[in-house]
Amino acid sequence: MISLKNKDVMRYIERFKGDTFIVKFSGKVLENDAIIESVTKDIATLHKVGINLIIVHGAGSMISDTLNEFGLKTTFINGERVTTREILNIVIWCLHYVNNKLVSSINKCNARAVGLDSSLLIAEKTKKEELGFVGNIKEIKKDILEILIGEGYIPVISPIGMDRQTSMPLNINADIVAGELAHAVGAKKFIVLTTVRGVLNEDGNLIKTLTIEECYKLREKGVIKTGMIPKIDACIMALKKGVERAHIIKAEEDALLGELLTDEGTGTMITE
Repeated sequence: MISLKNKDVMRYIERFKGDTFIVKFSGKVLENDAIIESVTKDIATLHKVGINLIIVHGAGSMISDTLNEFGLKTTFINGERVTTREILNIVIWCLHYVNNKLVSSINKCNARAVGLDSSLLIAEKTKKEELGFVGNIKEIKKDILEILIGEGYIPVISPIGMDRQTSMPLNINADIVAGELAHAVGAKKFIVLTTVRGVLNEDGNLIKTLTIEECYKLREKGVIKTGMIPKIDACIMALKKGVERAHIIKAEEDALLGELLTDEGTGTMITE
């Protein structure tokens, strides 16, 4: 258990007080209620010491499982889910379910969270017609976030946008939403919560720090592969949009506090 009275911890708290962090929940993390409870405790603690947090989530695994239950085929094109009108309804239902779960868990920790989706994100339908009801962000209603954060809330955001032409909801990649939000609010840190310790080397050991260039090299060598690739891409996007530090950490008790408030850290920190 990390003590907030520790001098090193207090130094980081003073350093980050008033800053904004984006926390992105990876899909697998959201399958475990115990992990959600543990991580939201850390989120509430960071909020109570004066750090502003914005939470972004998807519901990838749940969406795929629910589609299978309904006998609907899941198709991806270059990692993007083909979203028919029927599939869109299930995507929205799953995202609302996850959003409510995260909001409820944070509120149980005596913090105040509020869920947001299409009320925040203005989008337009992708020109890749084969993807269906998938959108790209055209505008983020930053004033809504500023008001909520100013009133002491933690926004929890689903990746659903509203088509500015048709007022139809559109499915948006959650990593893209997180990166664009980081840019819009001038976030200091971008944090990806996952089920692994961070980026591992060829021997399976944790790599504590990486630059963008080193990430590219590890990807070329096949060290960064499969499920880690979109997480790295999200971090690089955030860094290129002005975030100072990006972190990939395992979602477990005290891992978030340990990564952000200690010299040792618990995961992988990525810089430009």
